[in-house]
Amino acid sequence: MPVTLDADVYPTDLYTDPLLMPLYLQTTNPTSIDAQVDGDWLLKAYIVKLSEEIADAVPEFKDHEQLVRDIFCECRKHGWCVVKFYTTPVDSISTSPRYTVDQNNTKQKTVKQKDTSTPTEKKGPHAEPTDADHSPDEGKEDSTEEEVKVFTTVHKTDWIREDYTYTNSAGESSVKQRRVGIKVQWNDDLGNDFTDECYFGEDCYLFLWQKGNGKSKYNLHSDSQFAVPDLTLDLFTLAIGARQILAQMNFSAVISYFIWFMYGNNITPEQRTAVLSALSHANPKSGFGATEGVVKGITSVENSAVEKTLVELEDQIGFFAGATRLPLSFYLGEKKTGGLGDTGESTDEVKVAAKKESILRHFLPQLTLMFSEQFGVSLSPETANFFTQEIEQKQQEEQERLTQSQEKQGKPNGEKNNGSNPPKR
Repeated sequence: MPVTLDADVYPTDLYTDPLLMPLYLQTTNPTSIDAQVDGDWLLKAYIVKLSEEIADAVPEFKDHEQLVRDIFCECRKHGWCVVKFYTTPVDSISTSPRYTVDQNNTKQKTVKQKDTSTPTEKKGPHAEPTDADHSPDEGKEDSTEEEVKVFTTVHKTDWIREDYTYTNSAGESSVKQRRVGIKVQWNDDLGNDFTDECYFGEDCYLFLWQKGNGKSKYNLHSDSQFAVPDLTLDLFTLAIGARQILAQMNFSAVISYFIWFMYGNNITPEQRTAVLSALSHANPKSGFGATEGVVKGITSVENSAVEKTLVELEDQIGFFAGATRLPLSFYLGEKKTGGLGDTGESTDEVKVAAKKESILRHFLPQLTLMFSEQFGVSLSPETANFFTQEIEQKQQEEQERLTQSQEKQGKPNGEKNNGSNPPKR
């Protein structure tokens, strides 16, 4: 009687990247986009890690790094985000981004008094007053705290609209609508649902990556009519392709061969079942029992796909690096080539610094306004050139290394060795 394998003892399935399932191979669903950025190593490096490095590097962001990182990430993923400041706690341990700002550490800040209105008199999402709302230090400048939330398309239920009169070049007037705020909804792990209305300009700030032209980008979320994300279809296509190649390479590496048993022409169904049962135990990490004929009939066929897929994967990563205007070393973590006097690493760092500055400049105007109004912090004009200074420093270091390398070879700076003047020893 054939032996039935216990799947809990003998693994019969290989791990498959869940991001290869159709549910996540989508570029129009915000939830799918979030999952891919969190789980795909190329997308995460480009969106999350790059945003983190920018927020961590700029000194003015030191006390608000998490807030800045989330603004960068959400805008670059979805094209826009809204930052809302609350003077009283909204929820505790919410699943949406949450920050606490101690205004005692800020300068030139107009302190807001605690809101003593009931939750229904406020703007909607506030829970019942907590002990913090009636603390002995209430109203003191050193105890006022704010809670900040970052909302994006996954929280939006609708835009808040306002009518206005539009007059065209022919002098004809008509009533149109403009966007003046956003309605949002979110929940926490306790099952609480919250809703709110956020009006731009009332402790509420709208950030855009790139303003849309009224037309939805092909195979992107409909919000691309309003705001275009940094994460566009070409990057999704390249990242998903690399993900598929990597999954195939992993499968080929884990199952580096498969076994082949040649049946005799007169094999019976019972014999075939018995052979399959014996072969089911043929695992390189365990022994198995079978007749001599079965063992001698097993042939190992090597899987040679790993080498081919590795070359394809490296090419795909290179295409992604080119599309994001970043060096390959940013994604691989190290240079592919190098040698004595090679300055490729410094050149790569200069390219990364240039990309960081380009991203930072997208957000500076609105960040400057928000930091001034909410934190009393003035972002200096040099902030826009922060990474330019880093680029100049890297270029200077690169030139110094080149000069030192030439001096070691006995060549004056800029002079090539044509063979007539052998290097000094």
